[in-house]
Amino acid sequence: MAVDASCVSQVLQVIFHTLEFREFMYLSRWRGETSTLSVLATTLLRTRDLAFKVGPHLCYEETALKLCLDDLLDLVYDVDEMVDGVATYMLGRELIAQHCFSINKVRNLIPACFTYSTPNISVASMIKDIKDIDRLVEKIISIYKFPGEASIPQRSPLVTRSGVHGRDEDKEKILKMVLSDESSYIRIGGMGGIGKTRLVQEVYNDKALEGFNIRAWVDVSYGPDIQHICKQLLQQIILSSDGFHELEEILIALGNAVMGKKFLFVLDDVRIKGHSDWELLRTTFEAGAAGSKIIVTTCIVDVLGTILPSKCYNLNLLTKDACWAIFEEHAFEIGGINPQRTSPLIREKVVEKIQGLPLAASTLGSMLRSKHQNEWESILNDKTFDFLFESEIIRVLETTYFDLHSDLKACFAYCAILPKDYEFEEKELVLLWAADGLILLPSTRQITLKNWGAEFFSALLQRSIFQPSSSNASKFRMHGFFNSLARRILGKRSFKLGEDSIIFKKF
Repeated sequence: MAVDASCVSQVLQVIFHTLEFREFMYLSRWRGETSTLSVLATTLLRTRDLAFKVGPHLCYEETALKLCLDDLLDLVYDVDEMVDGVATYMLGRELIAQHCFSINKVRNLIPACFTYSTPNISVASMIKDIKDIDRLVEKIISIYKFPGEASIPQRSPLVTRSGVHGRDEDKEKILKMVLSDESSYIRIGGMGGIGKTRLVQEVYNDKALEGFNIRAWVDVSYGPDIQHICKQLLQQIILSSDGFHELEEILIALGNAVMGKKFLFVLDDVRIKGHSDWELLRTTFEAGAAGSKIIVTTCIVDVLGTILPSKCYNLNLLTKDACWAIFEEHAFEIGGINPQRTSPLIREKVVEKIQGLPLAASTLGSMLRSKHQNEWESILNDKTFDFLFESEIIRVLETTYFDLHSDLKACFAYCAILPKDYEFEEKELVLLWAADGLILLPSTRQITLKNWGAEFFSALLQRSIFQPSSSNASKFRMHGFFNSLARRILGKRSFKLGEDSIIFKKF
């Protein structure tokens, strides 16, 4: 699979960071190449703007566009190599001036393509790359058509035919949290596909919650802004939201509707992190009676921030038995083949592919439902089937990826080098990011590279992309399906660390 547009954006950001150095501009004027670098900067800015526009809407199936982006990244890397060579030369001159190193040591830092006195900036090569980049940008514009708003079906609180397996203890604990007199806000967290929505459906429809006067469910992923949330809640409470168009009048009407009443609201798949938005909801919901609750499902740990103190409950991966039970429900027709006849080898292979994720269990079961059981072994070993199966899960997880800032996208994609189920320490991964130029210090903050990298790591951890190790408190792991997504983003550029790789820990 070809490269993602955010990879292009990230490399361009590194180039712009280098071009901004005063010494670099001085050298370009001295060599008489200011006009060439000016044209380069203009072309790269145009390319970056295109990558920002294309990236959020790009689908994996758009093969022609992906291949163009792949070629574009190759050219951008060529430019980055030339620009980086000049920056290395300037560093050498600076070290000599500061008497930090001997002349011989500094010469060893300078690439062989440089002359003794000045680096060899190949104007012809750079101009060719600029023209090639321009050509590819035009081709991408001609291929790509920006999509309009898609119609997305909303999820509802209605329970589906399938049961919830392996979550009895989780359900019991969440019910106790809802019925308690403690915090009004409950956050149910976990990575995409782990079963947050399905479990909360069971809780929402439990008879123990019949004491709530008002209940409402909003699928926030369908319209992730506060006005949409409030309007949908109002629609379900008073059966109409007509006549309410401004946020202020919607909030007033919603406050009046819940005044003095005990309510239970579910906000499903929340990604809003703005404190001002949550403050508006908090003041509106204060009109409700004591014991009112708002359940929020999300893959972002701190989605409610500090404005809304909440009880948090994170879902873990399912056991092998629970995964198999979900798979059975979707793979076997009622009254059809007896699942007990399934060979232990097939069962082991199925559970291995599911990797503890309920979504993967139901998806795999549905894909094998129409196949004869005698074919299962060959199908499960087929690479094409494996690719299609992974694609179904990745469609859900890629929403988390697309929500990331471009800097975080590059760090996420870099994790393709990690072997599946590899456990790592935070400083280990941060050091790798820093060594590859993925962490650029902000000009607006005084912060060390180490601490800035730690913030990058924390951001991915808070979005459930990394999970704490179950065996070592100081280590983390990346789920196999997230790892597959990262490898697809990097495509042919991905490689893996060997088991005997040694990461230098002092950082």
